[in-house]
Amino acid sequence: MLTGHWEQVLQTLDYGFQPIVDSQSAVAYGYEALLRNVPAAGFSHINDLFDAAYADGVLVELETGLRQRAVEKFSRLPFARRVKLFLNVDNRIFENGNGRIDHTVDGLLAAGLLPHILCIELSERHGVDEPERLQRGLGSGQCERLRIAVDDFGQGFSGLKLLYDCQPDIIKIDRFFIHGVAADPRRRLFVTKIAELARSLGVLVVAEGVERDEDLKVCRDIGCDLIQGYLVARPTTDLTELRLSYEDVMEQAARRASRSSLAEQVSCALAPLRPVEDTAMIPEALALFAEGETAVPVIDAAGEPVGLIRERDIKPFLYAPYGRILPAGEVAQGSVLKVMSRCPVVDIAGPVDEILNSGVAAEDPDGIIVAQGGRYLGFLSARALAGILAERDVAIARDQNPLTGLPGNRAILDFLRDALADDEGAYVVVYLDFDHFKPFNDTYGFAQGDRVIQLFANLLQQHCGGAHAMVGHLGGDDFVVGFAGMATAAVQGYILSLLAHFQLEAERFYHPADRKRGGLLAHDRDGAERTFPLLRASAVMLSLPPGRPALTEDAVMQALTLGKKAAKRSASGFAEITPDSAGDSIRLHEPEPV
Repeated sequence: MLTGHWEQVLQTLDYGFQPIVDSQSAVAYGYEALLRNVPAAGFSHINDLFDAAYADGVLVELETGLRQRAVEKFSRLPFARRVKLFLNVDNRIFENGNGRIDHTVDGLLAAGLLPHILCIELSERHGVDEPERLQRGLGSGQCERLRIAVDDFGQGFSGLKLLYDCQPDIIKIDRFFIHGVAADPRRRLFVTKIAELARSLGVLVVAEGVERDEDLKVCRDIGCDLIQGYLVARPTTDLTELRLSYEDVMEQAARRASRSSLAEQVSCALAPLRPVEDTAMIPEALALFAEGETAVPVIDAAGEPVGLIRERDIKPFLYAPYGRILPAGEVAQGSVLKVMSRCPVVDIAGPVDEILNSGVAAEDPDGIIVAQGGRYLGFLSARALAGILAERDVAIARDQNPLTGLPGNRAILDFLRDALADDEGAYVVVYLDFDHFKPFNDTYGFAQGDRVIQLFANLLQQHCGGAHAMVGHLGGDDFVVGFAGMATAAVQGYILSLLAHFQLEAERFYHPADRKRGGLLAHDRDGAERTFPLLRASAVMLSLPPGRPALTEDAVMQALTLGKKAAKRSASGFAEITPDSAGDSIRLHEPEPV
């Protein structure tokens, strides 16, 4: 039992919780309890706290009291039964055989929680000389159901021995190896080998200290099972800030990593061609070509790109019919502006697609000049540009729907998340699908059904593609169109025109008798025969005006689902939904029923 000074220390300390999430689903696997208020308790560092308690002979009592406080606070989490509690333990409590976890397990049971949610983290900082004491401290009765993790794996020299002695369920790779793993091949090799070893032992791997988008991507690709770090969430003492899912955070990070990866490709592919100023004379440029440059950028006195001198533009001054000659005469002594050509200039900080598309759109595509803050940075050659474009196109092709060739789920989700993140921009999202498609498919066959889907995809591009819209195909007869910076009334006009056009075109897929009847005789889900109306499409339009309240993806998807039902009931097949000014909700504008 702690008394006096140490009791006061215990009462001063608090716990914050940091999520540990599944690397693929982003669902919270558990939360690590991290000590807070250590300076207020009179210690500059956590290690100083436990070293002082060890020196005063109260380490076991302090550890027991702290674990009880962590369990009591964690038990107030509404979903505590669905996640794990990670608790750090100072290995020195097992030295004399008095350190046991039984009291912590008793606290879990008293709070209505089962032992299997507890994960004890053992550190490499203090080795365990006698593994039997460790096993006695961890493995009695109900304790057999708790999980064991090796914390900061790779930090010290005893990690492999600890891994062997305690046979953990989880290892947490030290942040030293995780921070910057994307840019450091040696770190990546270490993390890869640790993950391979863990998999061979049936042990889960936590990447600890993930703070960068690109590091998250590498950890996922390597096969780390769980992610922990500031990129997901910082530790918090406020339980209301903890969530069961961090999918939005992880997906945004993945998208940023993908984009930054493409931007990094552009940066790495830049050729640092030496420029000349626009006041230079032709011989100065000729000297650079003579030294092996393939092109020479021209800049002004401020370093701003003006144009490009290509080798073919200057060949008349380099070669004569009987071999190479030295430039001479009035023309050769002229300004570089006489032999300069215009060249696309883009800023490295701009959207990557804009950079790549500028090179493609150039009339005479030798490449593009890349600037930074308006000043010359480098040159991206046509060959390098083609390589980057090929990689981008492969990534796009992976996401394309094989039937229609339209972008798939990834592009649609990217647009939706970008729109929700930009609450000062104006966006419109339209969800479309077919009415009465199943009986048509059942009667006329899937091949004919595919032709109808392809028809609709073509009409969708015809009516909306010219408006610079994101036209996507979720699959089956489900489509999404996204507009940025376009008036809602204009979008509504596009969509209503599309619906009328499709309804007219879809009739030609029916037999004359069905067209004359105005419907199709088929069996419903209960097996009863009835007449189904001819095919049409219905659409629900979500308007996202500037200054709208913050919305979650879940709220949007639920609203689109409700709006779709309303659209199917309407005569026009169209319904509109808008954000509710009261907060995170969406209001449906009910159309006239059929």
